[in-house]
Amino acid sequence: MALYDDAGNNNYSVRRIKLEKGTLATDWSPAVEDTDGLITEAKATFERTAQGLRTDLSAIQEYVNKDGQRQEALQSYAREESAKQATAVRELVTKDYVGKATYQETVRTIENKFEAITNPQNGSIATQIANYKKSVDGRFADITSLISGKANQTDFQRVKETSQLYERILGNTENGIADKVARMAMTNQLFQVEVGKAFAEHQNLFLTSTLTKGFLGNNGIINVANATEKEVTSDFISVNPNEKIIFQHWVTLPENGMAWTAWQFFDKNKNPIDNRKPGLNAYKKTVGKQHNINQITVPTNAYFVRFSARMYDDGLIKVEQGSAPSDYSVAPNDALEAVKTVQRQLAGSWAVQNLTSAGSIVSQINATNNQILVEAEKIRFKGKTLADQLTAIDGYFKRLFVGEGNFATLNTEVLKSNSITADKLVMDMAMARRFVSSDIFTNTLASKTAFINQLQSVIVSSTLLEGYKGWIGGFQIGTHNSGSGRWITGRNQFAVGIGDGEGGSGRTALWVNWGYSWSSPGTEAWFVKNNGKMFCYNTAEFWSTPVIHGDLKVTGRIRYDSGVWIYSGEYEKIGRSSKDYFYLEKASGARDWFPAWNDTSDRRLKSNIQESSVSGVDVINRLKTYSYRKEFNNEVEDISCGIMAQDVQKYAPDAFREGPDGVYTYNTFALVPYLIKAIQELNQKIEKMEKTIA
Repeated sequence: MALYDDAGNNNYSVRRIKLEKGTLATDWSPAVEDTDGLITEAKATFERTAQGLRTDLSAIQEYVNKDGQRQEALQSYAREESAKQATAVRELVTKDYVGKATYQETVRTIENKFEAITNPQNGSIATQIANYKKSVDGRFADITSLISGKANQTDFQRVKETSQLYERILGNTENGIADKVARMAMTNQLFQVEVGKAFAEHQNLFLTSTLTKGFLGNNGIINVANATEKEVTSDFISVNPNEKIIFQHWVTLPENGMAWTAWQFFDKNKNPIDNRKPGLNAYKKTVGKQHNINQITVPTNAYFVRFSARMYDDGLIKVEQGSAPSDYSVAPNDALEAVKTVQRQLAGSWAVQNLTSAGSIVSQINATNNQILVEAEKIRFKGKTLADQLTAIDGYFKRLFVGEGNFATLNTEVLKSNSITADKLVMDMAMARRFVSSDIFTNTLASKTAFINQLQSVIVSSTLLEGYKGWIGGFQIGTHNSGSGRWITGRNQFAVGIGDGEGGSGRTALWVNWGYSWSSPGTEAWFVKNNGKMFCYNTAEFWSTPVIHGDLKVTGRIRYDSGVWIYSGEYEKIGRSSKDYFYLEKASGARDWFPAWNDTSDRRLKSNIQESSVSGVDVINRLKTYSYRKEFNNEVEDISCGIMAQDVQKYAPDAFREGPDGVYTYNTFALVPYLIKAIQELNQKIEKMEKTIA
């Protein structure tokens, strides 16, 4: 027992009382019954984690070493737990079940396991990534490394080996076969090697083969192309957020043409993002060759883009990745050339093929059990070639030497021979300089059909005289230089002629002064087609009054009394829609409006004249001025100072006008009195202030 005077005031306290058996005193220690709680707590901690077990056992054993009885009780407990080969497991599961790490320790091994798992609700199976074990003998019992999916890196190689397949790929991307450099695959039935064409940088992403004729409007809508401007729009082009893109446009513009370009970004579901973006100089009117370069950064939420441009007659487009523009080149998938060579070996066959990007065969050598197929646009054998048997379906031989030949049928334009021996010789059309026959009747020549180059006769009697061409009384009858049909012409075929009606409705039936070539009439020709339509390329003169039943269509000018009357290269109709507006209508139906002059201020036309009570200053102050960009009739105009028609409608309604096409405007003539009234009011205020100051 120990006495303590903590405060120094002679108040003692008794602490550390110990009662024990025997004759040898020992240091103070708690009763065994008081340590049961500590043992129970240590046991619970031991069961929770292996680390806690080791820590608490060390602390408790250090403590119980001071007392034999406590030491014996705790060591007995430790032996019982060790005999059971206690196992401690720690698991760490990341958010949303994406990954899990497991630590397991037994008396024989320490095991670390890392797994990648997905949400169990979708039924997917967990994929083991790595498993590491170390046993009691110091050796690695099991090390595995499995990677699911595929590498998507700038440069990569991939090897896949199973009991059914061995595959190895070398390339620069995994986004498409057109970018792969090489691939080798082998199974128990196939051995295949592929070598793809490695395309250079700056390849064109704009595919001519998949474009749409028409121009890109707002919200991704494709509008009908103009026949002159010939707008086109690309298909959806895949892009990455924040990626740099170069969009180039080459075109030759006619007078007042515009090298218009635009593009529209889309999200993952191909829904448009924001509005359409116009390209550089898209609304600039000019003429001649143009080349515009647009440097574009893909928005963070964009995954597709479409480009649109006016092509006219010679437009070119190039879309490429990066920030440095390059010269124009055709998109690889538009080029009809081999982009991949495949060598394939099967049991009993072997083949080498050159393929296009679409998989079509450009050329191949294909060997099977009993035949070899060689296919190409052009095949050339150099050197001496020996063929035991040769069968040619169709062939051309510049020189052919035949020792002995059997011909079922021999067709030739010219057959030159010193001697021909034959039991039967059939000549449909033949010219013989010397004909020798052992049996021929020469006094009378009878023939079912005979061709005579020149026939001279005094009288020809015939039931039916059929000829391809002839001269009768200065007229040519029959076919002439242009080929088909039967004609009657003069000695000059082009001067005058008449056909027999063959060749359909588009063939010429009657002509005068045709020209110099049957391919097209001359500039002063007159002719009538088989369908009755008449054409006069020269001047037609009429006296009296020509009567026209139907419409009169004039593509040029109508001259009246040596002058020009109602001519326009763009408009074809003039009309009036109301008392305020006239219009000029184009061939497309679009109209340009202009106001009719109806503004008068003659006092004789006015009544009930009174002094205006309107505050001109108040109206003018409410008409705020703005700077803005105005787009109207496909024209863009930047205005530095202007007012809104809606404000005029609200504060000066008698000056407001609404056009026939629904566009708001205002009459400046009607606004002038407001300005005059405002000036007068301001002048009165100035005079009043001057009097006050004076």
